[in-house]
Amino acid sequence: MRSLAIFLVTLALLSGSARADDDHEQARRALQSGKIIPLTDILAQAEERFAGRVVEVELIQDTSPDQEFIYKVEMLTPTGNLIEIFYDARTGTPIALGGQGLIDERTEP
Repeated sequence: MRSLAIFLVTLALLSGSARADDDHEQARRALQSGKIIPLTDILAQAEERFAGRVVEVELIQDTSPDQEFIYKVEMLTPTGNLIEIFYDARTGTPIALGGQGLIDERTEP
């Protein structure tokens, strides 16, 4: 599952335009400089916390002066719900949840 999500993110970042190349390079620099943690850490946390499979991941740069990053993970649950989990990309801390069936799909107590 993780490799598919990583492939989809890479494909989304690399496809299309110079902007996609810029986005990919910006994400790489943020990882190398320690501004964000690796995507694999975020995916492991999401898959541990919720039942389902990752269908999309975005790295969003906040428009605040600090220009912090947020990982947005979308998961399709076994019951067909689409949930979104937002993580602080620097720490890996979940900062927001959205979607139907969040309580039903949690795998932790």
